[in-house]
Amino acid sequence: MWYTTSAKLKFYYLFMLADGRCSAGENDKFDKICQTMKADDKDKQKVIDYCNKAISVFSDDNSAMVTAEISNLLSAYGSFLEKSDEAEVIWNLINLAYADGEYSEPEKRVVTFLKNCWKIDNATFSDFIDTAETMLALETEKQWFKKNGKNFDETVAKIHGIDDTISRLAQNVGLLISEADLAVK
Repeated sequence: MWYTTSAKLKFYYLFMLADGRCSAGENDKFDKICQTMKADDKDKQKVIDYCNKAISVFSDDNSAMVTAEISNLLSAYGSFLEKSDEAEVIWNLINLAYADGEYSEPEKRVVTFLKNCWKIDNATFSDFIDTAETMLALETEKQWFKKNGKNFDETVAKIHGIDDTISRLAQNVGLLISEADLAVK
């Protein structure tokens, strides 16, 4: 079980190095992913150390090195992920990409590599992108209301409405991920 968690976390952290910088937003998302996956600080640090050692040259485009290292991990671990795990990894990578507000070309290359490697269908992938972009726009709108809302009660109601919409979008993605295994069988 840990090897699956460890591999996924390595995919995520390697991905964060694809465009040469780990933004504060990416680090926050990575921390949340680690918590969700029940990886403690020691395990998280092992993953970070591994990835920083694997990608020793940092530029604005490390995507070739990142995809090569991910290929090595896939070869070393074999076929250890269910289709739903693969879909979840793709979703988390897309979310990590948008964490800093920009889905960079190096990040797109890494995601496309895994999408093709795992044969994630275009409709699911498109849904992931559209949902992530919608969630980002909603978060931006929420921040705007927090700063510019005139009426407190109206502002709170709008923010709650946005949070509810984001929650429903997340539930829909969860359903889409869980159905990935059914599509294979």
